[in-house]
Amino acid sequence: RSYFCDFSLLGRLGFKCSRNIEFGLKELQKKKLFLKNFSNIETYPIKLLNEYKNIELKYNELMKEKIAVIGLGYVGMSLSVLLAQKYKVHAVDIDREKVDLLAAGKSPIYDPDISRFLANESLNLTATLDFEAAVTASDYVVIATPTDYDVATNSFDTSSVCAVAQRARAIAPSATIIVKSTIPIGFIEELREEL
Repeated sequence: RSYFCDFSLLGRLGFKCSRNIEFGLKELQKKKLFLKNFSNIETYPIKLLNEYKNIELKYNELMKEKIAVIGLGYVGMSLSVLLAQKYKVHAVDIDREKVDLLAAGKSPIYDPDISRFLANESLNLTATLDFEAAVTASDYVVIATPTDYDVATNSFDTSSVCAVAQRARAIAPSATIIVKSTIPIGFIEELREEL
């Protein structure tokens, strides 16, 4: 099932979940040490250990999730680098120069932090022009395409967001689509109805 949400919701859910899981893994380590020193093992500590093993399994499943980020501007690049620290990320753009720079480990935008991460950190990040391959292989599609504001019409040009969402939905109907582009109020509801 595809559905749309803004990235802040995913962030609150995903990162909160990750922090809880990481906390759970640390607690698991403590409990393992506790169990080693616990001579008369009872049901309660074993129950706790099993709960933390389940947390560890869920954490490992989360790490297998793949994300396609469409658009390599400031928003798309920062999200790609952030998410690639823990997930497999396919960064997609229609601009070959941006894709080639990123593939070479260089940032296509000016941002010292992104450049530092690309140069020094281990990121699970692939740059590509191949929209279809990136979306097909992904559980999440993050749309970060430009929505230029037109002062004359007093509106955002959301055509690129609509086009990407329609294409992603057709290719990967079960992927969760997240719109990170700047959009007007009510746009997501209209997009849901359209798709």
